[in-house]
Amino acid sequence: MTCVKTFLFAFVALSLTLMTVAQAAQPTISHNAAVRRHHAMIEARPARRSVAVGDGKMMMQRRQTADQIAQAAALKKWDDDFHAKNAEWQQAANAALAKGQTPPTYDEYWSGKSSGSSSSDSGSSDQSSAAPAQQQQQQQQQQEATSTPSTSGSSSSSDNSGSESDECEEDATTATAQSTPAQSSTPAKGAAAAAATGSKSNAAQSNAGSSSSSSSQATTGKFDGQATYYAPGLGACGWTNGDSDYIVAISHSLFDSFGTGNPNNNPACGHKIAATYGGKTITVSVADRCEGCAWGDLDFTPTGFSALADMSKGRLDGLSWSWIGGAPK
Repeated sequence: MTCVKTFLFAFVALSLTLMTVAQAAQPTISHNAAVRRHHAMIEARPARRSVAVGDGKMMMQRRQTADQIAQAAALKKWDDDFHAKNAEWQQAANAALAKGQTPPTYDEYWSGKSSGSSSSDSGSSDQSSAAPAQQQQQQQQQQEATSTPSTSGSSSSSDNSGSESDECEEDATTATAQSTPAQSSTPAKGAAAAAATGSKSNAAQSNAGSSSSSSSQATTGKFDGQATYYAPGLGACGWTNGDSDYIVAISHSLFDSFGTGNPNNNPACGHKIAATYGGKTITVSVADRCEGCAWGDLDFTPTGFSALADMSKGRLDGLSWSWIGGAPK
């Protein structure tokens, strides 16, 4: 047993000695040499890319000219003005809806505002033009008074009477000019002004002529127009609908012809319509009011529109429809 242990110990010692001698016999390699060898191996190995990248091309960025900068500034100003006007119109429309009135369209609201501002501008211009005329008359009176002292009393009285008559004529002309735009304004502008000021009686009077003529057209029974679709929600009738509901929005002019009071109580709300296009007919119910539609146009939900034609068409010409059971009353 002792001999075996001695033999194993001698074998291990001999192996370690041989390994040490062999390692000492190998030449040493510096760090720089190892780096150079690694670099040479990388260059010798072909590079592989998953995507072939072409040579990059330099593109010159042109600076904007003065005209382009001015156009961009004008476009930004127009965009800011439009958003400001749109926000003001939305506030006026929400105020009209809160009072139970039919809100004015964007064009009606701003046409009413522009007509009011133009009338005020005309009045101010008349006043400004009358002021120089009065100054000239006063100067003439002073000149006549200095040139003819004997007849100063008669001339001053005649000039005063002439100036008073001129002033009366100017006042009458100003009153006529201010009353003429009010009389010649269209019913739509009157309704827009009434909706903006919250006057329900003025809106009813201004739309009396348009509603009577429109109602006579509504009872004819058949309409021709275009078909579009939109994303429904809370409509003018006060109902909340989804894309899958068979409801429709009729034009604002046709909707208002049945009444300009509270839109939730409009007789057209809930009335059924039979719409036909390309040999296909569907039945829908009125639930909303379309601002951008013409007299005979209909604005469907996506489900209703797809029942008539493919939604990729977007707008259908040649739509015909009629009231079921007669026009609303």
